Amino acid sequence: MKIVQIAFRNLWRHPKRTLFMSSLVVVGSLFINITISILDGASKGMETSLVGSLTGHLALGAPGEESYGLFGSEIPIVSDYETIPPINGTKEIFSALDNIPGISSYTSIVSCIANVSLSGFAQKSVVFGVDTATYFSVLKDIEILWGDPAELERGGIFINEQWAKKAENKLKRSLVKGDKVSAGLASGGTFRLRTFQVAGVYRYKAPSEALDRIVLADPTLVRSLVNYTLGNKINTEDVIPAAPSTKQSTTQLTTQPDSLDDLFFTEQDIVASNERGLSLDSVEAELKDTKVRDDLVATDAAAWSFILIRKNEQSSLSRLKRDLKRILQKNNLEVRVLDWYTAAGSNALMLFALKAGFNVGVLFLIAGALMMLINSLTISVLERTGEIGTMRALGAQRWYIIQLIFLEILVLSLGSALIGVILSGVIMNIMSNAGIVFKNPLLIGLFGGSILRPQLSMIFVLIFLLGIIVASVFASIYPIHLALTVSPREAINDSEG
Repeated sequence: MKIVQIAFRNLWRHPKRTLFMSSLVVVGSLFINITISILDGASKGMETSLVGSLTGHLALGAPGEESYGLFGSEIPIVSDYETIPPINGTKEIFSALDNIPGISSYTSIVSCIANVSLSGFAQKSVVFGVDTATYFSVLKDIEILWGDPAELERGGIFINEQWAKKAENKLKRSLVKGDKVSAGLASGGTFRLRTFQVAGVYRYKAPSEALDRIVLADPTLVRSLVNYTLGNKINTEDVIPAAPSTKQSTTQLTTQPDSLDDLFFTEQDIVASNERGLSLDSVEAELKDTKVRDDLVATDAAAWSFILIRKNEQSSLSRLKRDLKRILQKNNLEVRVLDWYTAAGSNALMLFALKAGFNVGVLFLIAGALMMLINSLTISVLERTGEIGTMRALGAQRWYIIQLIFLEILVLSLGSALIGVILSGVIMNIMSNAGIVFKNPLLIGLFGGSILRPQLSMIFVLIFLLGIIVASVFASIYPIHLALTVSPREAINDSEG
């Protein structure tokens, strides 16, 4: 205990310097804890919102060279034109998902970006063809304002509330059931158009610019819109017979003249084929059989763009992801496993990028504070050269000097950090009870709701305080080294001089 008293006494021998350094640590602690609490609250709010209304906890998609989420490619240049590939082996995947205990439920969607228009009002929208039997039970935070989801299986379409308001303002009337909606998609040099009928209006828990453009539609019509047909899976060389030909005619067609005189050589003009040529009857007979053509353009009823998975409340998301990858790989199922924030696209990734950028900034802040702390303590040791030398001359061991210097640094840094944590907890409690209200649509989408309630995480507090202790150890290395190099004889002579 005596050494602790000496450490406190040494700190208060220079109160201005000690209070200045302590204030820096307190302010830094306040800034770090408050900002982390806000960002953690935002990420939790966004996760709760998107998991319950858009992505589920995990999503499965077809493997590909490009990175894409539910809204398509993350590359802006091609996001409107690149069709999302369908998942292969969905039947086997569904069977595998049924045998994983950590999965509560799952659903499937067909996704594309199309130009959706209604009576003159048009807007580029994200169209989700959904499995109505499971979609609204997996994504429970979607609120149906009016309409019957069963109509989605009969050519229906559900319009987002904000989308509907824009359309109603343009049309000067309310939307009614049965209004015709057209969706057009240009891709691969072709243009496809499908017609739906309004079946209802829904709302997301945390609306945003991206979510406001989503419409839910009949999955069969959406498959035909994105060309999810059986022709994508059938080898046309195996099912389409080659055009009738003969060896003689092939030889004549592929023969090339070797010289100008060969063009006027009469022997090639008198070769006659015994094979019968094309006739109108034979052409009509070929075109009359449309079975192969119908098979090629038939909609693939098993084709889905994504499978959205919801976990049990007791299950660990990281463990479920590992088990899912292992089982899919074991069954030789080529599929991509996406986290909820990857599936959600740029909105969620923007928040994580913001957190990553802040974490880098925190590292620079800590490094700067550490350098100032080392500089201050170094000056303190230099000012106390005589005192340290006298202590060494009176028999103080090197370990005692190390303990004394380290205790001074630890008391200053850890004590100040604790004050900052306590103040942060009080401020966060007030902010959480009052709530931070957002009215800007961009902020609402970024932070996952119109009200943010940040909370100080005890896990982060423990990590933060542990980091302070580690930083104190590094900050004490040079001052301790400097103190141990003080010779008792030289220190006493300097003090007498």
